[in-house]
Amino acid sequence: CQGDRWTAVSAALASVSKVLKPETGVYVCLSHAGPELRRPLLMGSVAATAAQAEDDVSRLYNWKVACQTLPRLLSPAVEEPVKGAKPAKGAAQALSFTPASTFQEEENVFHLYVCSRL
Repeated sequence: CQGDRWTAVSAALASVSKVLKPETGVYVCLSHAGPELRRPLLMGSVAATAAQAEDDVSRLYNWKVACQTLPRLLSPAVEEPVKGAKPAKGAAQALSFTPASTFQEEENVFHLYVCSRL
């Protein structure tokens, strides 16, 4: 990342906010980074105020921020074969992964951030 990433992110999110339709516009961000890292960016301040923390409303971007945690799947998506079609030559077999004993399911997640325009 560049040195002035906060400025660049702020400018990009300000532009996104400007083009969202009032009251119905939604910006969605899917990230590996948890709320402690992404929320301040989406709120418009590295040190969001206590009032903003309580209602999750960004006065700067005029949107409400909601976060949801989604599990990462441990198996890749496999295309369903077309009925009656022959498998492609060298087609990959279905894969599955077995988690290691050190695997921590609660840390192996995506974070979905939904910013709804006010």
